[in-house]
Amino acid sequence: MSKQEFYIRQCTVWSNPLTLTDGFSTCVLGNPADQIPKSQRRRLKNFGRHAVGVALSGPDEKNLQTVFSSRYGDLAQTVDLLDAIDRRDILSPASFSMSVHNAVPGFLSILKGNKAPYTSVSAGRETFVAGLSETLTRINFGECDEVNFIYADTALPEQYQQFTVTNEGVSFVFRALISQSYREGSVKIRLERQNARSQQKAADPVSHALSFLAVVDGMQCKANLAGERWGFDAECVSDKN
Repeated sequence: MSKQEFYIRQCTVWSNPLTLTDGFSTCVLGNPADQIPKSQRRRLKNFGRHAVGVALSGPDEKNLQTVFSSRYGDLAQTVDLLDAIDRRDILSPASFSMSVHNAVPGFLSILKGNKAPYTSVSAGRETFVAGLSETLTRINFGECDEVNFIYADTALPEQYQQFTVTNEGVSFVFRALISQSYREGSVKIRLERQNARSQQKAADPVSHALSFLAVVDGMQCKANLAGERWGFDAECVSDKN
């Protein structure tokens, strides 16, 4: 895929700090956990509550395929399990099941009774770009006409704070429906694949997501989502409808 045009709608984001999304007209949630039924909320920790809450925020689009991307997943949950092993405690099966990287889309599929396929993606600094690429591959090859695309990452646990770069000290969730054909409220986007630019260091996934959102939201015309090996130039080619 060197160049592709597609439509995007129903963008929803959440961030901590909230100032990260100041100025966006896109739907910005205050507390994503409010979207989750109370009977199910207790099974989730912060990462899951934020990601699932944002995913549930839009109209009920049943039986859509889902692409979920996250660089680290619920790393805090994993650290808790490792601490339990170090203390020789008995591991919680529920905690383990929610620590795996596909826990969020799996939880969503059960919650909504959605039997459509889902994919979980992690690709280092290129995680947002890789998730977007996977989404476009699905619609480009006719697997489906519309995909529920979710990107989520939260601030790293204290034990890993020394590895935090740029926006990785924040929490951010992005969700949108991406399709081949126009639907009411869609924005048309053109992506052109670019090889890595030798003098340009790859940004982190949150920065990629914010740059892409700025294009979708009409705050800027173009954005470069540069990866370590490859990336995209994103451009809005139509006005909001």
